[in-house]
Amino acid sequence: MRIADEPCGLPMNKLPRQLAASRPLDIGAEADFALGGLSVRPSLREVSAGGRREVVEPRVMQVLVALVHADAEVVSRDRLIELCWGGRLVGDDAINSSIAKVRALAALTTPPAFEIETVPRVGYRLHPRVVTKPSHEPPPSPAVEKPSALAAKRHSLPWLWPAALGACALILVAAASWYFFKPDASRDWIVAESHQPFIGTSLIERYPAISPDGTMLAYSAGPNLTSRQIYLRLFKGDSSIQLTHEKFDATSPAWAPDGTAIAYIVFQDGHPCRIMEMEIPSGLSHQLGQCRSAERTDLTFDPSGDALIYADSLSAGTRTRLFRFDIARGKTVPLTDPPRNTLGDEPGAFSPDGRYLAYVRELGGLLSEVRLRRISDGQEHILDEFNGCDANPNWTPDGRAILISRDCLGSYSLWAYSLDGRSRQQVLVSATGIGRLSVNPDGYVAMETYGGHAPILAFKPGSNSSPTPLAAGSGLTSHCADFAPDGALAITGSMDSKFGVWIASSEGAPFRKIVSLPHFACAIRWSPDGSRFAFIQTGPAGFEIPVVSRDGEVITRIDYTATDTGLFDWTADGKSILSTRLEGDGWRIWRTDLATPDKSVPIAPSGWINPRVHGSMVFAQKYGGVGTWRLDTSTPQQVADGPPLEASDLMTISGDQLYYADLSDPKHPAIAMQSVYGGKKKRLMPLPFGSIQFTFAVNPKSGDLVFSPPAADNSDIGLVRLQRR
Repeated sequence: MRIADEPCGLPMNKLPRQLAASRPLDIGAEADFALGGLSVRPSLREVSAGGRREVVEPRVMQVLVALVHADAEVVSRDRLIELCWGGRLVGDDAINSSIAKVRALAALTTPPAFEIETVPRVGYRLHPRVVTKPSHEPPPSPAVEKPSALAAKRHSLPWLWPAALGACALILVAAASWYFFKPDASRDWIVAESHQPFIGTSLIERYPAISPDGTMLAYSAGPNLTSRQIYLRLFKGDSSIQLTHEKFDATSPAWAPDGTAIAYIVFQDGHPCRIMEMEIPSGLSHQLGQCRSAERTDLTFDPSGDALIYADSLSAGTRTRLFRFDIARGKTVPLTDPPRNTLGDEPGAFSPDGRYLAYVRELGGLLSEVRLRRISDGQEHILDEFNGCDANPNWTPDGRAILISRDCLGSYSLWAYSLDGRSRQQVLVSATGIGRLSVNPDGYVAMETYGGHAPILAFKPGSNSSPTPLAAGSGLTSHCADFAPDGALAITGSMDSKFGVWIASSEGAPFRKIVSLPHFACAIRWSPDGSRFAFIQTGPAGFEIPVVSRDGEVITRIDYTATDTGLFDWTADGKSILSTRLEGDGWRIWRTDLATPDKSVPIAPSGWINPRVHGSMVFAQKYGGVGTWRLDTSTPQQVADGPPLEASDLMTISGDQLYYADLSDPKHPAIAMQSVYGGKKKRLMPLPFGSIQFTFAVNPKSGDLVFSPPAADNSDIGLVRLQRR
């Protein structure tokens, strides 16, 4: 990814040459090819052989294609960096890891499909058994091509048989893919009628679920995200009735296929979620089971009605996966097994005929993919990948295509995808965000809708005055914010759908844009001396932290091929960055010195995340737990009872005070303040916006709390009816 110079306005310093990004190899434009006994589909990141199919990381596929393109010639490490990392600064570990993963693909066939030779101090060379080179250009004529040992083998008669077999294998794979994931060649979907909002009150309304007969809508609603209940609304009525009266937060209603019951989840801070069921219409409820470790999850019924699908972890601190809960037997079994370097899977929706499950895999940071799973044999297919977008899948009313809502920070839309993911149609564009979807056979689609992104607001704790909007009327939307020691305010944000970093010399002063960005960024932090700032950007194979001077010059960039939590901090001397990464043994905090950005060392055992620094003191959160802990002592010491993990963004340090979201009282969530040395907490103000989907910073000069909500403070339920054009 690349930080571009500002095209006009304030003068920008040119990026250092070693940081200027080249255009990386585009695997989406690469043709399919055969390699040994392997069938390789770069655009889908698939490698298959003998019935086995692997979906590889984008960077791994780029490295494989780059080596194949070289036609058995040596590819230098610098050339690999240029083709696969866009010329950015990359450590040896990143290259070695990618090469090792490419080598592992050769073992999908016996004998191995290829070998990769390491040429010391130079690079790598791929030796295939049989290669069909991926290229958009016709091969040179044999009459003019310079002979080589590899070329002679390619044009000799023994090559024809395996090549023919490889071609046949590709045809069979393509035919099987077409049979199982047939494109929807029917007419386009259009919006025949729209009701926006269908349910819109001062409460937070979410999780729409249309009954199987299409006459009722169940949903959750409440004043905040810790005290909601399940409600029911008749489509032909004009009011809702409250179904549940739980002591704690009740969400995610899911209708049984026969419409006789609604399952839902009850959240209680610090406890695994409870899976409940309510009989309809009697209203009697009882507990079906309990999550293993997840405090929150989404539910969907198996088409048989005998089981529920939900997201959970095998143990606290591990990636989430989909589980199938057999209601009658009370037995739970894993349904998916996401790679260890991902955050995990979230449930979506079954097709009307019950043959497929569409769901979301969170790859880390802002990356995700929507996947289609065939229930009969577990075969999976990636419909699309998203960077910086929330995506929620469901199905068109006829079940012939998948509906996906896209919430992409200023761009909100609903799309219909063919089952192979290659054909897609934009169904509607919305002025507000779109979240979870529910569909019925009559063409009605109920959806979560959000009011857009609010401007940055400044609150004075202890006063009854209204919050002060900053950058009012400028069209600037803030995402994340931080104050320098001298009171300068830096934010990542967007204006007219263009992303960047803006700085104001003080709270209330005008903002000026100093960096343009290709997409959403957050977690911005000033250095201790206020001379520089850094922020996190997520890329296709990890995340990076650019370090930028006050005038917009990129000083250095730390590139990580790993998953992050989106939070980091500086060390007290300003010479290093502390970040959280998901490695093979779990989450851990690492220190990276700016002088050696390609090397990192762990500073804590696995299980600790989200570092915050105050002088020589290091604070963090425990993955799977609640609270803030001090790590620089002989044994970790808890200093605060918040925030919970889902509100990790709502924690910062200013002066000797720790500020965080206090959700210990679900009825009265608040922003609390507590000394970094421990002691009694002070509740400063009610939690703004009635949600936890925002970030905040504390002005060291005035003590104001400046909130930067990246998501709307309220949500409603919208309703549209789709039909064929």
